[in-house]
Order: sequence, then C-alpha cells, then structure tokens
Amino acid sequence: MENRSYALMAGIFTLVLIAAAVVVAVWLEHGKKAVVMYDIVSSHSVGGLSVQSAVRFQGVPVGHVESMTLDQERPGRVLIRIAVEPTTPVTDETWAELDVQGITGLGVVALHDPGMSTHRLATSKAHPARIPLRPGLLERLEEKSSGLLDDLDEAATQIKVLLSPQNTQALSMTLQNAAQISARLKEASGNLGPLIKSLDAAAVQTGVAARQASAALARLDAPDGALATATQSLRQISLAASRLNMQTLPDVSDMAGKVSATARSASSVLRRVGDTPQSLLFGLPPAQPGPGEAGFAGFGEKR
Repeated sequence: MENRSYALMAGIFTLVLIAAAVVVAVWLEHGKKAVVMYDIVSSHSVGGLSVQSAVRFQGVPVGHVESMTLDQERPGRVLIRIAVEPTTPVTDETWAELDVQGITGLGVVALHDPGMSTHRLATSKAHPARIPLRPGLLERLEEKSSGLLDDLDEAATQIKVLLSPQNTQALSMTLQNAAQISARLKEASGNLGPLIKSLDAAAVQTGVAARQASAALARLDAPDGALATATQSLRQISLAASRLNMQTLPDVSDMAGKVSATARSASSVLRRVGDTPQSLLFGLPPAQPGPGEAGFAGFGEKR
C-alpha cells in the first residue's frame, strides 16, 4: 500500500514538472522579441566569435549571432547569420567587421553605415540578405605585420650582403684612406696658418680703408661739403643762363635791330650827299613834280 502511494506521488510530481516546463517554454517563446535575419559572408578566420555573440550597430547593441556555418557553395567561406531588431537601420551601404570586445577577447560583429543612403536592405527569414564583411582590426594588423616581416627579412638579407668579407675589406680600406686624407688636411691646415693670418691683416687694412672712404664720402655729402657747394654753383649757373636766355638776349637782339635801322638811314643819307653835295649847304633840292602834278615837264631829257 505504501509503495502504491509513493508511486502515485512520484507520478503527480513528474506531471507537475512537465506542465511547469511547458508553461515556461510557452512563456519564453511569447516573450521573445521579433527579429530580422541577415547573413554575413566571411573569407577570414572568425576565431573568438561564437553563437550568441553580440551584434552592434555603430556601437549600439542590436542583436546577436544566430548561427555560424560553412558556405557549401564556396569552400573557405563562413556564413554568419545574425538576428537584429527590426528597427535597426540596415541599408544597402551597411558593412560589417569582426571586432574584439574589451579585454575578454570575445568576438563581436560590428555593423557600420556611412549614413548616405536611406534605402533599407530587404531581407526575410527564408532568404536573408547578405551584408559584406570587411577586414577588421586584427586582420589589418596581421596583413601589416606580414608585410613588415617581409621588409625585415629583406633588410636582414641586405645587411648580410653589406657585411660580406669583400665589403668589410673595402670599408676598412676606405677608412684607412679617410684617415690618411684627414692627416694630410691637418698638415695643410697648419701650413695655411700664416697665410690665414696675412689674409686677416689684409682684411683689417681693407676695413680701415673702407671706413676712411666712407668718412670721405660722408664729408662730400655733408650740407657744407663739396657736393653741396658744386650743386649750389650749378644751380646759380643754370639760373644765370636762364636769365641770359630770357632777358639779355632779347635786349641785345632789339639793340642790334635798332643799330641796323640806323645804319641803313645813315647809308641813305650818305648816298644822297654823294649825289648832291650842295645839299649840305643849301638843303635838299625840291622834288620834281611827277606825272599828273603841276609843273611836270614830261619824260623828255633834262637839259
């Protein structure tokens, strides 16, 4: 009888647990938020990323990684399916990259959008739209480090060639020649000492002469110097020439005209005196009447 009671109680307890699990499952299913699906195609390693990893849009949490599978169409690619909130503004210009969360090293899917397009990317659960994946910080560092290692390898090879025995011997000879040239230059500089002193003395004398010439030029250019006196004399000569041209020459020309007129009058008087000397005592004879005047005797010959 006790065994039956125990079995009955165990059965009832099991049924209650099953009912509670069903209720919780239904409640959780109804409590889930609506999401939209997108696929991210990656040709790089997705180490550190796992299911339920966070998805962020411009740094804001918007969803999680739903699943990660290999692309059956192209080997080597990984399809990362993400579930994000329907209000996430995913456009046809949105791109993704794999980032690292803090110091934990956990992978995060970071979505970025330049904000230039307002055309929302159409997607569905059956046929999720694909978002391009760009190399993240770790991939870029890996690429840069690979190139850096190649450069270091090449530099090491060049250094090895540079330090070959032939180049070392040539470098040693070059240093010896440089030492010899330095010694000769030192000897030549010692011989040039007296010449440099002579040049310094000549430079000093040249400086003295230059100062004297400068002083002489200053005296010439002084207000009472030779240049000022010569300039004043030239101005006086120019003024006298101007006066001669404006006053004296016109007066001389007028006087010459008057002298010329007087000479012509004197010449006329002398000719008359030569023709009639008696005019000096009796004056000039009366003028003969001309044609049409009273007493005109005609054009006959005078007797």
